[in-house]
Amino acid sequence: MSDGPAAMAPGAQALPRRTRRSHPLARSVAWIAALSTAPLAFIAALWLISARTPIPEVAALANATVSDPTSLMAAVQSAGLRGTSDITGAIDDIRRLANDEVEIRGWAADGTSSGSSLAVLAFADRAYPLQATRVGAAAAFAQLVGLSGREARMAFAGTVACTRDRRIVVVAITSDRRYSQFRSIRCP
Repeated sequence: MSDGPAAMAPGAQALPRRTRRSHPLARSVAWIAALSTAPLAFIAALWLISARTPIPEVAALANATVSDPTSLMAAVQSAGLRGTSDITGAIDDIRRLANDEVEIRGWAADGTSSGSSLAVLAFADRAYPLQATRVGAAAAFAQLVGLSGREARMAFAGTVACTRDRRIVVVAITSDRRYSQFRSIRCP
């Protein structure tokens, strides 16, 4: 036995189907809202991931020739940066990728939790900016709940061209013009 119009008794008529129609103005408003949400979300995403303009002192330091702590000291003084012990960090891993390249991974944190961003540079013959991304709790959240700067730290990673036993000097610079040097390491 089947259900539906074919199974109806002879002579019976099917009732017309009632459809629910919304008001044309309500449909228009819904379409406009839906179509405007996508571009606004796209613009918001671009704004959130956009690169921030580097401070001139970082650019000046990146143009300097640094091969050891003494040349670093001259470069940071020339760039107008202030040394601080509030920035801590470490190089967690360094490994050779090819004959003339190594990959460096580590972390850096501003112990004052001032919310300033960090730029990380590695020097070996020239400056190599390392990509720094926030890990752990965000700085605003860390300040809100009273976490220290280590909980709102930045991870960094990048490749550096260097020959074996060449010294690499790694420096973290805050957006409020403070810097700290990590220990110098030798290329593996």
